[in-house]
Amino acid sequence: MNNYINYKFRIKKRILIFVLLSSICMVFYNREAKAKTVSDIPIPAEYTPEVDESLKAYINGNIPKDAVWVNSDTKSNFIQISSGRDNQKRNLEDKIKSMVYTFSSKENGETVYYTVLDFYFTQKLKTSKKDLLELHTNDFLRPVSPGKGIWLVRDKTEEDWTVEKEAYIIVNLSFASVYGNQMYHKQNYSRIIMSFKSFENPNPETALPGYIINYTHQKEPALPVAAICVVIILLMVFFGYLYLRFCRSNSNK
Repeated sequence: MNNYINYKFRIKKRILIFVLLSSICMVFYNREAKAKTVSDIPIPAEYTPEVDESLKAYINGNIPKDAVWVNSDTKSNFIQISSGRDNQKRNLEDKIKSMVYTFSSKENGETVYYTVLDFYFTQKLKTSKKDLLELHTNDFLRPVSPGKGIWLVRDKTEEDWTVEKEAYIIVNLSFASVYGNQMYHKQNYSRIIMSFKSFENPNPETALPGYIINYTHQKEPALPVAAICVVIILLMVFFGYLYLRFCRSNSNK
């Protein structure tokens, strides 16, 4: 009887050890798989927290697999202009987040650069048809052709981004831009991921790519509540006057 009990105890002990070892192996496997997924994108570790699934899919689908990371410098200028007599300006740095990623690859023996811009709103802001987004480069790069642009939206910060449409990108000699008719949307939160291809200028004054992100949001004036009330009252008085005239004209007949 004791031998049988000891046998069952040894079996249970071995099963428990097997389960524990399997759990430990699964933990290390998941960590390895996650690290491998992140390392598939040629981005330094300090930037990977900014790379979500939407950006990861964009880079994997639009940047050559042999591309390497290129260090760059980025500045931003985000403003809101309120339409009206005074055209008041307001800084929007607290409502917007943006990152620029630069990669290089070899094509026909020549170095080609790919610039990716990730630009999105962290607070509610509905875009206008008069908005303008521009990504200017320094003299290190010479943009030659636009890449793919996608416009993503969501209603709440806890929701995933969904692709709404493609964005048409205009590329000039020193910048790429997206106009308001491409950016206009009624969702609370918007995001654009876009890219363009560049060559290196023959004699640049700078040693690395540099960018300035300019975004101008045109806020349309809202009609004050008091003005709306005055208009309604005037309309009521006007139609009341017409009604009284109509009644008097009928009574005189």
